[in-house]
Amino acid sequence: GTRREAADADARIAAYLAAHLRIEGSSAGAPAYVGREVEDGAVWLYVEVPQPRPPRVLRVRNTLLMELFADQTNLLHARVGGDRRSAALRSGREVATLEFAAP
Repeated sequence: GTRREAADADARIAAYLAAHLRIEGSSAGAPAYVGREVEDGAVWLYVEVPQPRPPRVLRVRNTLLMELFADQTNLLHARVGGDRRSAALRSGREVATLEFAAP
C-alpha cells in the first residue's frame, strides 16, 4: 500500500472482485483475492480458486473497471498445474472459455 491508500483497500478490492469476476469450472469455488502489484500504471490483481481436482475448462466473466472506462482491457492469465492459458477481455467480450490439458 501507499500512504494515500485507504486502510481497508484490500477489503474494498476483494468486494469489487466478488462483484465483477466470476470463474466457473468443473468444481470451481469462489475466487479468493490474494494480492496485487502496481507496474507502470497497470494494476495486477491475483486471485486463487480452490479446486479439489484440476479442471479441464474454466469459464471466466471479467467486467473489472468496464463501468468506468469504455476502452478497458483486462488481461487474464490462468494456470492449472503447469498448463497456462491467457485471454484479453473487454466490453462486448467479457467472457472467456479456457481449456486445459487433461491431468
